[in-house]
Amino acid sequence: MKSIKTLSEKLNDYMVRNDDLKISQWLFTFGEGKSISIGMKENEIGGPYMPPSSRNEYGGSVYIRWADGTISNSIINSETLENMDTTIKEWKALSYQNIFAPEVIDPLPIPLDLKIKDNKLVEITEKDKDYLFGILKFYKNKLSKKDYTKLLTIHASVGHEYNTVLNSKGLNVEWEETGISTWVSVNNMAGDSYSKRKIPEKEDLKKIIKEIDRYMIHSKNVVQMKSDKMLIILTPGVLADFLDHYVKNNLQGGLVANNQSIFRIDDFKLKRQVFDENISLIINGLKDYELSTVPCSSEGVPSTKQYIIADGRLITPFLNLKYSKKTGMSPTSPGKVGLEIKTKTSYNKLLHGIDYGLVVYDVMGMHTQNNTTGEYSIAVGQGLLVENGEIKGKIEKASIKGNLFEALKNKNTKFADYREDEIAMLTEADVTV
Repeated sequence: MKSIKTLSEKLNDYMVRNDDLKISQWLFTFGEGKSISIGMKENEIGGPYMPPSSRNEYGGSVYIRWADGTISNSIINSETLENMDTTIKEWKALSYQNIFAPEVIDPLPIPLDLKIKDNKLVEITEKDKDYLFGILKFYKNKLSKKDYTKLLTIHASVGHEYNTVLNSKGLNVEWEETGISTWVSVNNMAGDSYSKRKIPEKEDLKKIIKEIDRYMIHSKNVVQMKSDKMLIILTPGVLADFLDHYVKNNLQGGLVANNQSIFRIDDFKLKRQVFDENISLIINGLKDYELSTVPCSSEGVPSTKQYIIADGRLITPFLNLKYSKKTGMSPTSPGKVGLEIKTKTSYNKLLHGIDYGLVVYDVMGMHTQNNTTGEYSIAVGQGLLVENGEIKGKIEKASIKGNLFEALKNKNTKFADYREDEIAMLTEADVTV
């Protein structure tokens, strides 16, 4: 794109100056694309809460190391490119010192053969505005016939984008990507979603209907349950919330480097055992059609597969170039982060093994929980009672109390394949009603 070439040439011009505007190194990212979206809010298509929209997106970010050792970070937009000399002076005026500010990296081998673009989505974004209405119609036709459906909320969006990452050391990565996201909620209770870089097959959409059925059919029967210590199943969305809050937060490089995490840098260097050896956490930056899959990070770090936790042992925190420098460890790949479990069972076996317990579909107030201890005491938003391996119905009100870190260390904690690439976890907790 002409604007990218113009900006890189202008930044290079400032590298040969002999005044206080001399640039030592630069890096910038730039994206240009289009997205369209449509929605239905509680049975009403469009309206003030989900109006149809079409947007052209244009912009990026810039990182500059000035010759005097100061640093600038800023955004790039259309005004940046129209008034470059003025903007560069403003960047310099707002520059600051940071002893941990990283050097821009030398070009490394980048995986450019990733499956991150679907030509059908390109056509839909640019030409076929009726496709998203078709998704709404499909969900509406399928779900409005269900006797449990009163309120139906649906959203669908699609996008197509060109991205570039360049730096002053010769890094020049360009790629084209697509994306589609659709989610459904029934009665503001049960919902499911599809988010990928490729168009969904009809079977993908039917799986969403099936998942909503799984909860809503049983929710028609409201049951009472007793307070006790019991087995609970955290369904994939709930398990993901727990892992995000307690585990992934404590693996953020900035928190580790600044001693604000439960983990310390030496824990990683010594590969300290923190969870059961059945459990690993992995970044997969090469997975086909995942929204998080890109050739490289915004700093030029190549995508790859990389363990964060392997066999229960700490390997590395999530590190950008700044905290890579501060910790003395290698930067981490971008990409989808997920559990890798050595030994799993089927979801039905997990369910049938419960004499008296709870399947948790939603929790409320995760942000209030202390993620440094692993302890939780949290309200269940949506849950189903299990007796003798069978679901009996929906519980109205309950809370669960336990410790996630202890659960992840416990060999009695079990995992099951829920759906493709989705894992549920069975653990013991105190349930209060």
